[in-house]
Amino acid sequence: MSLIDLSESKPSVSRLHNLSLGDLKEQRNLARSELDRVKAELAEIESEIYTRCSELLKKTRAAATKFDGVIGFEMDGHELKATAAKSVTWDQAALQKIGNDMRERGFDPSEYIDVKFSVREGKFQNMNKAEQAMFLPARTVKLGAEKIEFVEPKPETENVN
Repeated sequence: MSLIDLSESKPSVSRLHNLSLGDLKEQRNLARSELDRVKAELAEIESEIYTRCSELLKKTRAAATKFDGVIGFEMDGHELKATAAKSVTWDQAALQKIGNDMRERGFDPSEYIDVKFSVREGKFQNMNKAEQAMFLPARTVKLGAEKIEFVEPKPETENVN
């Protein structure tokens, strides 16, 4: 079986609707294989673009003293933009000490420091029912999208005596 071209004029929903569950499984497997191949090819292309642009990008960021976020540059007649994400973590114990020091000096640390309360799900699950009941008003559960997978049958093994 070959992968159905869903880009043809007939709506894809009706094309898939007529397939058996087994055919849908096969189409899913073929589509995933093709997707994996295309993702690998895209990764190679992205890597080559980065390799070609990296020196100019480094110089552009240094000249602008902008080492994160979005920056635009031009190369070989093409306008490009690069995005560098920034992730900041804070030492919680150090922030607690700073907050206490600020409070002792008469400052309000809440103007600078955010405090987030949370309960680890494993700890919640290990609480007794009475303890859980105390926490329930503060707990919201949001479920993610459900995913359905085909379970491949296990190969039969010969019984050797």
